[in-house]
Amino acid sequence: MSPTEANPGTATLSVPTWLTPQLLTQALREEDDACGQVTTIRVRPATAANENYLSELFRVQAHVGKCDVRRLIVKAVPSEEACSAIVQAGGFFEREARMLRDTLPRLQRQLAAGMSHRPPSHLQMGPRAIATCPNGSLVMEDLAARGYGNVPRREGLDLPHSLMAVRVLARLHAASVVLHDRSEAHGRALEAYGRGWVEDGVADSFQQLVRTSVLALADVVRSWPRFGEDVARRLERTAETAPKCVVDAAANKKGDFLVLCHGDAWSNNIMFTYDEDTAQVRSAMLVDFQMVNWGSPALDLHYFLRLAVAPRVRREAADRVVRSYHNELVACLAALGWQGEPPTLAALQRDMRARAYWAFAFTVILSPIRFVDTELAMDSQSLLDRKNPARIRTLNEPQCRRVLEDAIPEFASMGFLD
Repeated sequence: MSPTEANPGTATLSVPTWLTPQLLTQALREEDDACGQVTTIRVRPATAANENYLSELFRVQAHVGKCDVRRLIVKAVPSEEACSAIVQAGGFFEREARMLRDTLPRLQRQLAAGMSHRPPSHLQMGPRAIATCPNGSLVMEDLAARGYGNVPRREGLDLPHSLMAVRVLARLHAASVVLHDRSEAHGRALEAYGRGWVEDGVADSFQQLVRTSVLALADVVRSWPRFGEDVARRLERTAETAPKCVVDAAANKKGDFLVLCHGDAWSNNIMFTYDEDTAQVRSAMLVDFQMVNWGSPALDLHYFLRLAVAPRVRREAADRVVRSYHNELVACLAALGWQGEPPTLAALQRDMRARAYWAFAFTVILSPIRFVDTELAMDSQSLLDRKNPARIRTLNEPQCRRVLEDAIPEFASMGFLD
């Protein structure tokens, strides 16, 4: 889901015929009407197979005039029919375009006004959008050109990366709270992002995905000696109630502390730069804002801890990661002059416990995506297939299996398998 360097041996995307120098000239002139003519382009996939499900990403070198070279990411509606239908129904591209071209710049201006003492890397949270093409595709800056890159998704983030990333989430959340309260118009605009995965238009597909994913896990754990038939049957019963439970976990209630959530904050969607001398992580940035939504910060934190953080870090330092998030949230709200009362750490932890079903659902749904081999064929449609061979093989893959064998007893102790 992020613009990482693709392995040419595993990438399967073909370059679309509509991606031409003429289209990119028009796009670049939308940002700068004095921009010269794009003469030639070099295009290659920006992601490997199984790296992206709601879009297709291309890395472009565009030669402008005689000597200028622009490095761009072009994000296109997926060509696969079933996925394209979901994307269109959810309005994901329109949502991301509005986020990158309007809301994110506003949020970054909020940070710049209140936190000018911070390094510039703290004030930009995502890529700069350049244009929206007539076919809905997005053209944006290539963060790799500025030295940003991803940690391999199968490894997950170590503690320094986790702490850096969660602070960016805190800044996004804090700036959105302040912007929301500036005026009714701003508040309505942020709330209009809706509820993400459980929004009308995609809720039915999402609930089907939840049910299918739990049933697929039930099929596989029958052969795992640690669990066997008893746990498989419990999971099958859970599959019938899981769709409603995950929607309930995302519900916004009166009095909740609500923020603009990224909605998809896993390791593929977080990019980092490093100090040239020490190689220590220096800054982080978020990409892929298709699932941005107005909701509880607990949802972003659960998703991040389960799908971005290395399993060992989550087991041993999850509390430290949440405390770091909370400290940055409170500090940013104070620096931005927010007059409200931020949630206490204890209140945030209670909200996370109340919404823990979100962690259960996405652990089951997305662990196969996190650990799938790029050589295997797994697309968005296959995720709705309980018997898909690539999913079954990945669930039995040692890294994925270890994560789920640790998670199932934990979620069972919360009553999610009753």
